[in-house]
Amino acid sequence: MASLSNFRGRTYVAWFTNEISVPYGPWKLNGLPGLILEAYDTNKNVYWYFKSIELPSKSKEKVKYMSIPKNQKFITYNEFKKVQVDEQNVVLEKGVMLKKLYPQIEVIKPELTEMFIECE
Repeated sequence: MASLSNFRGRTYVAWFTNEISVPYGPWKLNGLPGLILEAYDTNKNVYWYFKSIELPSKSKEKVKYMSIPKNQKFITYNEFKKVQVDEQNVVLEKGVMLKKLYPQIEVIKPELTEMFIECE
């Protein structure tokens, strides 16, 4: 079966099988109802294919945890989106001020995806 997915400006095609019902594959595309056997972006700049699997894994990799910086606060996704919109408005206001100095320029509201990496 095939699935289309958008991630950070690219459209990916992922081929997966329901016969191996684990939601694994390339990290960007995990979560399908079966093992991803092949995936690529529509421009064929990025390409993955299933090569092998080892269960149970004999890997002895250690998981490293990210340390939380002192005096830092985590924010929710909705709070992050508000920060994006606020920053978008600041950029637009700066453009309006520049327009007063240089009337020949065109002020265009910036797209959020041009300002920040979108989370998906």
